[in-house]
Amino acid sequence: MIGWAALEHNDRVGGLVFGDNEHYEIKPRRSKQSLLQLLNRLVRVNQSLHTEIPADRDAFGTALRRAREVLRPGSLVIVLCDERALSDAAEQQLSLLSRHSDLLLLPLSDPLDRALPAAGLLRFAERGAQLELDTLNPELRRAYRQQGEDRSARWELLAQKLRVLLMPLSTQAELVEQLREYLNAKRPVKRK
Repeated sequence: MIGWAALEHNDRVGGLVFGDNEHYEIKPRRSKQSLLQLLNRLVRVNQSLHTEIPADRDAFGTALRRAREVLRPGSLVIVLCDERALSDAAEQQLSLLSRHSDLLLLPLSDPLDRALPAAGLLRFAERGAQLELDTLNPELRRAYRQQGEDRSARWELLAQKLRVLLMPLSTQAELVEQLREYLNAKRPVKRK
């Protein structure tokens, strides 16, 4: 939606799409083809994500560093990412990026990032290691919820520090509704 709106206003659209072990750069252009190429890359990278492939430790920070290298000063940078991706290195890159660009931060979370399902004992296995979690344990549930709240607070603090726009998104609601809600909350009240 944002890309189509940008094209309608005769702005250029491009992007940097990254996954666990890959990244693609779509040069900004004023064309539908550029936007469609960006959307196609988003879909392809998303489909190529696998849990069994070891991910780059900080793919987000690396992508932000690359963005700093290729972006022109004064660009509008819309950062859409997993809320859990904010590392110290990524935070530093966002800080550096904000000095020469306008940032809009759109961290995406899922309700499961904030509350464990009450499913009882769950077993997880990865590369030979196993982990058992009792999702009914109140201490575990509290600690998990606190981690989610801490992630949100970190994004809010960063946005305040950098003086940039922050619009947390959730997989739980439709994007259009979230945008409408956010924009209505920011609209000044009309006086009679």
